[in-house]
Amino acid sequence: MMRAAAPLALALAGLLGGAALAQAPGQKPPAAAAPATAPAAASSEARAEAQAFLAAGFGEGFFGTFWTSFRQSLVDTLVQRSGRDRAQIESAAEEVVMPIFQARRPELEASLVEMLATQFTPAQLRSLRQEATASVPRLQEGLAPVMPALQATVRSWSERVLQDNQDAIRNGLRARGLGR
Repeated sequence: MMRAAAPLALALAGLLGGAALAQAPGQKPPAAAAPATAPAAASSEARAEAQAFLAAGFGEGFFGTFWTSFRQSLVDTLVQRSGRDRAQIESAAEEVVMPIFQARRPELEASLVEMLATQFTPAQLRSLRQEATASVPRLQEGLAPVMPALQATVRSWSERVLQDNQDAIRNGLRARGLGR
């Protein structure tokens, strides 16, 4: 999930510096991946199985990894771009940015359920749920075909949250002496 969090951290770094969005020097904006085929409509059974899959352990493992990766990427980027004190930036990340994103976790979960339900059959999702509790390598193998879609779902959600909350984040960072 670090890949999904890194562009967002750069965008948040732009808020620290006053720009709406920022890129690392020499970095090109990510190209939008075109889906090979339009995803099939998800059945209610597939949605239920996807929800059960998230609840069975993948969800907490995924979200724990995502939040840790996101926070670390954000702090590292802000420290590097601002030259500010790491402790001050870590505090601002915890107090300003993370609560905004965590409050919108249900929206991310709903997007993930929909993505999984359109990419897998209910039987495949039941099998993945068993893998989530039995074997991380087998779970990773089972999810490998949808990792680009998973990352795109997370990236799209994070960009929406950032866009919707730019002013609040910018003002929160400024109030802590971190913005321009």
